[in-house]
Amino acid sequence: MDMTREVFEKVLDRVAGYVAKGTQHELNLAGIGESTIHPQFTEFVRMARRRLPHIDLTMATNGVGLTEAMVRVMAEARMRVWVSLHRPEKAGPAIELLKQYGILAGVSADPSIAAVNWAGQINWHVSAAPSRCMWQAQGLAIAWSDGRLGTCSFDGQGTDGVIGTVWDEPETLFVKPYSLCKGCHQTIN
Repeated sequence: MDMTREVFEKVLDRVAGYVAKGTQHELNLAGIGESTIHPQFTEFVRMARRRLPHIDLTMATNGVGLTEAMVRVMAEARMRVWVSLHRPEKAGPAIELLKQYGILAGVSADPSIAAVNWAGQINWHVSAAPSRCMWQAQGLAIAWSDGRLGTCSFDGQGTDGVIGTVWDEPETLFVKPYSLCKGCHQTIN
């Protein structure tokens, strides 16, 4: 399910509130899946930059669906873009295009050199060193396409890590460990 404009506008409202409080300095437009294939991707990038002119906009892509027209919009919005090497046949051209527009932040070969098991959700080797969970340590949240908020970027299904919705009052939300934390290579202490 694609995130609707209504949900995205509410996400931007929430982020703007945190920016005003001085607790948020970045909006990452990468979600569960490839953001560039969303039918309103460039519109959402423009909306985010208009609404949040002074924070960092960032995202990761594997290059699938990325076009030069998208990259022009991303460059106008001053985004920093990371490219995942999950799909090398798409990542290579994406890297060159993003370099051409000066918005390539870097590349990630993590699936090969620092593999994780998505908090125990996939049967995969783990070669990443244990690290502190930034989601728990920094109180980060992810907004799913339906407006639910969660506390783990590995929770692609939004299982039991839901802490509320974008329509809830911010004071009622709090980041907490949940069941996926038990199978994760990251630590919460």
